Amino acid sequence: MGSAGYDEAYLLAFSTTGHRPALAGSHAALFCRVLARLHRRLDFRLYAFVVLPDRARLIVATGDGSRPSVERLAQRLRSRLGRELQWRARWPGPVFRDAAPVVAVGSGATMLRRVDFLHRLPVLMGLVSEPRDWRWSSVRGWSGSGRPPAPVDRPPQGSAGTPRRDAPAISG
Repeated sequence: MGSAGYDEAYLLAFSTTGHRPALAGSHAALFCRVLARLHRRLDFRLYAFVVLPDRARLIVATGDGSRPSVERLAQRLRSRLGRELQWRARWPGPVFRDAAPVVAVGSGATMLRRVDFLHRLPVLMGLVSEPRDWRWSSVRGWSGSGRPPAPVDRPPQGSAGTPRRDAPAISG
């Protein structure tokens, strides 16, 4: 797996302690700012994300393609956001439950199906009627209808609908 590089994408699933709405409203904006900062500083690609009131889901890939690298990224995001929420919003107690599960989602059409599902989560939860109506996701970056709240690396389409590795990433 170490030679896979950005070819292997992973789903990170963050859940708040006690399903409290720790990521609602301005806290979702803070999550996106922290995510954007880490994205600029660290070697990973952020393919898609959605921030919901009690959870966040991300599809990412690291340069070395290894699960331990993705787990370290998840821990950094989790601890950074927890500190920011406790400091800026005076959030009481822990923000997230234990370590975020890391699930390999592959690449190509498989990853694109996961991205689509991720963008539909706010609809499935009854928060909005259309994915584009949810402010805290990468759907605008994927649809080309605006800027998402954190820059995403949308894989360009290759033949048969699969992302091409050699094409430059799009940040938006």
